Amino acid sequence: MKLGLFENPYPEEKAVDNFGLKEYRSLALKSARESLVLLKNKNNVLPLSKDKKYLLLGPAANCLSALNGCWSYSWQGDREEVYPENGRTILDVFKQRFKPDQIFCNVDNNYTSSQNFEISFSEKDIKDVDFVLLFLGENAYAESPGNINDLTLDENQIILAKKAIELNKKIVLVLVQGRPRIISSFSNDIDGIIHASLPGSMGAQAIVDLLFGDFNPSGLLPFTYPANSGDLINYDHKYLSAMVRTAPNKRKYGGYNPAFKFGHGLNYTEFLISNLNLSTDTLKGDEKIKVTFSITNKGSMDGLKKH
Repeated sequence: MKLGLFENPYPEEKAVDNFGLKEYRSLALKSARESLVLLKNKNNVLPLSKDKKYLLLGPAANCLSALNGCWSYSWQGDREEVYPENGRTILDVFKQRFKPDQIFCNVDNNYTSSQNFEISFSEKDIKDVDFVLLFLGENAYAESPGNINDLTLDENQIILAKKAIELNKKIVLVLVQGRPRIISSFSNDIDGIIHASLPGSMGAQAIVDLLFGDFNPSGLLPFTYPANSGDLINYDHKYLSAMVRTAPNKRKYGGYNPAFKFGHGLNYTEFLISNLNLSTDTLKGDEKIKVTFSITNKGSMDGLKKH
């Protein structure tokens, strides 16, 4: 009531004129870049080279709603027609940056379209493709319409991922999703994995920037990524929660083994931490301790080390 929302329940006219200003878009891009998390980078498959050919698969490759999520441009966030005309999907950014003969993609901007879960190219068409880029996850949702009973990724997306793996190309998975959908049934066969969350209006550019090394990722997982749906049990008893069943009537201590731990996040360079020192060996009451160390970037890219 102090804000006067009940007396004048409308947005300010000048706010409409300020929508999408350059400085706002720059901040949105910065935020999106910092939120992306590099989960896996087998044999340094990332960053990609800009002179190769790419097959783009998956419903999130050409969908604005998947990038922006709910309560953005509509309640559920899944109405593509209400997004700004200058909004760019991941496919749009690829088309702006690469030659037509470098990109193979038949993904529709309707997230649930059946063609988004198929590989509509023949082996001959894509024999010269160097990398397969999989954009999976889930479309926008809000509140109870988004409730699900199992975090396992939708079956049609799992089938698509396994078909993509059968192409025997280097494959990178980008997860565009608001929660950790389980991918354990195929993730071992994926070379690189990026968790993009819901990166917003500049998310497509941020994702492509990361894929091609225009910046060094520094994002860390803000949650523990489960390996199996059965891992998500209530914490009731500390003693038993440290145990895991290995076979019928056989158990051992091992506890919870997630796909990716809380705070996990890789980057494109290597940091060396050395000369670790503590100001004191003991600590009492409200006393403070000072920790000093040296950190060296051993790679060729500038980077940020977070903890």
